Amino acid sequence: MNGWEYAALTDRVALQRYGVQFNFNVLGLLCAGSRWSLEISPLLAAVATKSTVQDLDGKNDLLKSDARWHLGAGGNLRAGYRLAENLVLGVYSGITCLTGKQMDALPDCRHGSNLVWESGVRLAWTFGKKAKACRVETIEKRKEDRQP
Repeated sequence: MNGWEYAALTDRVALQRYGVQFNFNVLGLLCAGSRWSLEISPLLAAVATKSTVQDLDGKNDLLKSDARWHLGAGGNLRAGYRLAENLVLGVYSGITCLTGKQMDALPDCRHGSNLVWESGVRLAWTFGKKAKACRVETIEKRKEDRQP
């Protein structure tokens, strides 16, 4: 029977995610026109995982798993600041819970959860022209013009 010391192993997991994610800007609802944004983004996806357990040198593949498909559900939270009209800088953190067997090739006794947690910095550029906001005065004037 082969055996390895746990501290001498490394696990490499490749992920592919295909899904639907909606971005809701909470601050956009409360104070329109603000440079700050706070987005909540629920996610539902099909996730494919494939993993390999190797020794620390990375030369020997000790355990390999075939591609596994999971249903993933979770979401992200992102805080951003608009630097220019089309440029936004933000930090985000999100978690995706996967169904089915674990995503890596380690034995079941080594862990009890099947989560993907990602965090980072995001620089976003939006394409196209921004719609101009109507002033309240203009809207009220139009109402007055329509009334006899």
